[in-house]
Amino acid sequence: MSRPHPSGPLEKPPDELGELDTDLQERLRAVGTGPAPTLPLASRGRRDGGIAVGLERLRRALIEVRLPPEDVADHVLRPMDRVGGGEDDVDLLVFPTSSRPATRVAGVTAQVWLQGGGEFSRGCEPMDAELVRRIDGPVVVSALAGTVGRDYRTATENGVRHFLAVGATEVIAAPDAREDRAAAIQVLSSARLIVLPGGSPSRLLDALRATGADEVLAALLADGGAVMGSSAGAMVLGSWTVLPDRRDADGGMQVVPGLGLAPGLLVVPHWSGAASRGDWLRTIDTHVPDDTTLLGVAEESGVRFEGSTLTAVGKRSAALVRQDLELLPDESWRRPGDPP
Repeated sequence: MSRPHPSGPLEKPPDELGELDTDLQERLRAVGTGPAPTLPLASRGRRDGGIAVGLERLRRALIEVRLPPEDVADHVLRPMDRVGGGEDDVDLLVFPTSSRPATRVAGVTAQVWLQGGGEFSRGCEPMDAELVRRIDGPVVVSALAGTVGRDYRTATENGVRHFLAVGATEVIAAPDAREDRAAAIQVLSSARLIVLPGGSPSRLLDALRATGADEVLAALLADGGAVMGSSAGAMVLGSWTVLPDRRDADGGMQVVPGLGLAPGLLVVPHWSGAASRGDWLRTIDTHVPDDTTLLGVAEESGVRFEGSTLTAVGKRSAALVRQDLELLPDESWRRPGDPP
């Protein structure tokens, strides 16, 4: 049974914002979570400066300190939408204790489906029909790896038609979050499966982070939902991602942190063997920790990441590049030392 909130919403004036983490710890103790880790306040900034998180990050923070999931809705501490006045109003932001993805709810296993490309083709139908059978609610498609306008609409609508064809009963085209953030977040938050088609990984990563859609993905997985990414969509979900269209100081491809929703992984899409991705693999070996699992994923194929288990799905095998192993379709593998 839910308990009443001990002292109502946080109401800190701007000059006391630095004390928020201490106050939050006291409130978390009051609702029975035990000692809470420090939850540092993010830097303040204007709303139009790309800082937009608020309640979803705070909900994740409560999950991090193991507040029972049935109480989270009642005990989310509602930060003020704005602090101050006038056009310089700022969001009040609280970040989780680390960059790890949100802690999974006990007894519920999230699913991250990492596909190598060729999404929405006939060859993907059996794989995606299996995915649909494993979820229990709406599918939402958002092609943020494409450019704003026709590119976004076309890819998103293709995804809607495809998932209806493979058996989903409710499939929604999300508004482009770069054009209408509020409407997009509302639709994405209704999903039990979010689908991210391919395109530019840098464009997708930027859009997810700038709009707060990355937080919706994390919250969905924390609640036992599913996220499917294909090509660029799969790349950004790992702990690291290559950005082929961006160069570092030495002229090589950039390798940057991904969203970490498939932790410990880096996806190389459109895989047809190491010889076809030699430049990628050299860059990865230079910049990515040795304990990161490199997945080579072919088109119309993928890997289901569930718990700590990787299972190959689709038409072709998946490559565990650094282990020099091939996972045949329906074959599973778990990294040594990972919990079940």
